[in-house]
Amino acid sequence: MNIKLFRNLKTNFAASLSFAFLLIYILSVSLSAQTPSKQSKTLDMQPATKVGRYRLQSNPWVNLHQRLLYEARFKATPPAALSGENLSKWQKAVGTYRTFFGKRNPIFDNELIRLNDTLSNTSASNLPDSIPETAAKTLETVMPLYRLAQWEEDDRANRFWIAVAVPLLASAGEELAAAHAKVYAIPFPTQILVDVSPFAWEFGAYTVGEGDYAHAVISSTEPGTQGFAALESLMHEPSHAIVDTNSGAIGGDITKIAKELGVKPRHNLWHAILFYTSGELTGARWRNGA
Repeated sequence: MNIKLFRNLKTNFAASLSFAFLLIYILSVSLSAQTPSKQSKTLDMQPATKVGRYRLQSNPWVNLHQRLLYEARFKATPPAALSGENLSKWQKAVGTYRTFFGKRNPIFDNELIRLNDTLSNTSASNLPDSIPETAAKTLETVMPLYRLAQWEEDDRANRFWIAVAVPLLASAGEELAAAHAKVYAIPFPTQILVDVSPFAWEFGAYTVGEGDYAHAVISSTEPGTQGFAALESLMHEPSHAIVDTNSGAIGGDITKIAKELGVKPRHNLWHAILFYTSGELTGARWRNGA
C-alpha cells in the first residue's frame, strides 16, 4: 500500500475514532442530565449538628408530621400561604390524620413513636414501606405543598434555635449531664437525638426513649424553649429516659416511699421534681457563668 495513502487512512481513522468518542461522551452527558440522580430524590435538608452526646436536626418529614398531628388534635390554623385548592388538599390531609390517629398520644403510642423515629431518619423524597400506608400517603401528598408554603419559614426558625443551642451545649452540656447523673444516681443518656420543629405536641416538647437513648422533639418557636431556656429543655427532655412515673430516678423512689407510708402521691409529683431539678441545675450553671 502507498505510504502516503496509509497515513491518510490512519489520520482519517483516528479523526473518526475521536469523533465517535466525542459523540459517545456528549450522549452520555445528555442522558445523565435527563436521568434523575440519587441526589434529586433527596429532600433539601442540612445534616444534623452534633455536639457531644447530642445530635440536633431540622427534618422536613418530622416537621410536616408534627404540624399535621398538632392541627389534627388541637385545631391550629393551616399555613397562611395556602389558599383555594391547595388549602383544601391540606385540610383533607389534616382530616385524614385526625381520623387515623384519633386521640392517640405520640409519647405513649408505639405506632406513633415508631413513625416519628422512622421519619427522623428519612431524607429521601419517598417514605420507607415501614410507615403505615395511610400516614405515608398523606405525608407524600402534602409534602410539595408544605415545601412550597411553609418549610422554608419553619426550617429558618429551627436553624436559628439550633444556632442558639449549640454554643450553650458546647459550653455547659457535659457538665450539666454529669450533674444530672450525680443527682439521679443514674447515668445520663449518651445518645440524644433532638428533632427541632415549630410544633412539638401539646406543650412544646416531649421525649421518648429509655436508658442510654433519648429522642426529643422540641419546639423552635415556643416561648418556654427560647434563649437560655433552650439549655434547660435540652437537659429536662433527655431526663425522661431515666426518670419515669413509677420507675427509674424519682418515680421509683416516690413509689417506694409512698408504699412504705401508705399514702397516694400527688399526680405528676415526679414531673414537678424533674422540672425543678433541671431548672435548678441549669440556673446554677448560669449564675456561675454560662
